[in-house]
Amino acid sequence: MVADMADDPDAGRLREVVWRIADAVDLHYLLDDATGLAYVFVRADHPPLETSFAAHAAEHLDVLSHDELLRRYDAATGAEERGGALLMLALGSPDQADEAGVGRISAALQDPDPELREVAVYAASYSPSQVYIPLLRHIADNDPVDDLSSDAWEMLDAYAEIGITQQHQ
Repeated sequence: MVADMADDPDAGRLREVVWRIADAVDLHYLLDDATGLAYVFVRADHPPLETSFAAHAAEHLDVLSHDELLRRYDAATGAEERGGALLMLALGSPDQADEAGVGRISAALQDPDPELREVAVYAASYSPSQVYIPLLRHIADNDPVDDLSSDAWEMLDAYAEIGITQQHQ
């Protein structure tokens, strides 16, 4: 084990343990505060090593595939179930936003249910994408729920801090 980090709810982490599994390859185990779910990911100096070790870990752990997470979201009914499934989908999405996940989060950002929009704003933080910026800006500028508008502004600020901005065409 390389590290067993203390809880950091401000960072969205209930627990993180890191193991060095090969030279310059670390396996991270975390508990997500929003979903309460455990998840793992691999960090390596070379992307092919990340992919290889992540695939190996997935073979030996009881994990949901991305396709399973998409199906769970699509089958969910009611705002609470859809919100939970959306967070699971976002948490299990690849680092680089994928079309299927982005499409579902984008649709949820435009949903008439404010509870689902709220969850979608948070979900947009798991795999940030320029695609979400106009949708987040629309919520920030126009949403009738003040807290939701404020959350969208905070997410836009967080995007800007990490260098994700809307490209002008």
